[in-house]
Amino acid sequence: VIDLSAVSPELAYLANDADLVMLEGM
Repeated sequence: VIDLSAVSPELAYLANDADLVMLEGM
């Protein structure tokens, strides 16, 4: 998981969402 919360909370949210989708795909 890439932590971009310090740069942009929105990007961090999108990154977390993508990780969840990948985990569900597995």
